[in-house]
Amino acid sequence: MQQQLSETDKSLSGIYQELFAPIIKEIAEMSYNPKEAELAILSILSEKRIFQDNTTVKYKHEDALLPEDYNGLGYLNLFAIIFTIRIKLNQLAKKDKPDENPTPLNLLFIEEPEAHTHPQMQYIFIKNIKKILEEHRVELGQDFSLQTIISTHSSHIVSQCDFQDIKYFYRESSVSVKSRSLKNLYSKMVNAPDDPTKNEQERAYRFVKQYVTLNRAELFFADKAVLIEGDTERMLFSAMMKKADDEKAIKIAEVENKEKSKELEAQRTEPLLSQNISVVEVGAYSHIFATFLGFLGIKTLIVTDLDCAKPSANGKLKKCKYTDGTSTSNASIKFFTQKNNLDDVITLNAAPITLKYDDTGFKVGF
Repeated sequence: MQQQLSETDKSLSGIYQELFAPIIKEIAEMSYNPKEAELAILSILSEKRIFQDNTTVKYKHEDALLPEDYNGLGYLNLFAIIFTIRIKLNQLAKKDKPDENPTPLNLLFIEEPEAHTHPQMQYIFIKNIKKILEEHRVELGQDFSLQTIISTHSSHIVSQCDFQDIKYFYRESSVSVKSRSLKNLYSKMVNAPDDPTKNEQERAYRFVKQYVTLNRAELFFADKAVLIEGDTERMLFSAMMKKADDEKAIKIAEVENKEKSKELEAQRTEPLLSQNISVVEVGAYSHIFATFLGFLGIKTLIVTDLDCAKPSANGKLKKCKYTDGTSTSNASIKFFTQKNNLDDVITLNAAPITLKYDDTGFKVGF
């Protein structure tokens, strides 16, 4: 009996390996090191459990077969996703009901595939998932229509997505959530065809699209953003926020000692370093991101240089000391303040400059 079971195990394992070969191949493609994600489906028949628990999944490591649960949670999550996709697509295609036709439109939702995975695996997953889904769709027949929606909190996954495919959701209040389709951003940044600055606007759009997806996809998950010029501001900003938090903590402690409850509530705010703030280096081009950030509804602080300048002999502006300056060469300051004269810009220190965005565009206010 035991010898017969052993021979059956060997035969079934070969059948399983052939049967699951496409899925095993897809799982390997999702890994940055395919050898670490090479699975083996084995039969484990036994006399006591001949009709149940007779199959197991193992993964290959060099010449050894290790239990599935020896792998990390990221790989286990990935294995589960690939197997589930295959099962769900077969269900949508009515493989178990050959007399029925699939519906005209089939929706597949993949929820937060980044769970327990490191950034490199997330990059590979989103790069390969479209190809795998398309292969499945073709395999199920050209008439099989499929639309896939992936929800994620991973900036690594977003950075590898097609920009126009991104749908951004943000909580406007405790009972209201708004969504934005990045497909509509082009029409917000580029005006009518007869606009003389259309080419410049298109360049700005391409720059924002490339910069955000390649370098700063984290902006999609920030509650607030700080646009700075470069490395110096980046090094200083964390120290400045820590200093502000420390000073706030001292004030709160002083109020607590005096037992002033109302004043304490006024002082108590979430520390800056605990808030979801994204600090982004944009050089002197923060104005190019204005529509994008307004479109997403992210509160933004802009920190930029004054860039004092004065007219040269040929009439063009050249950089100079603050005391000699009559104007500013900073394009962002000119854009947001709508002023060129240095004295006019400096007098604006007394009032904040705000940028308010709505569906018709944005407006600068003082």
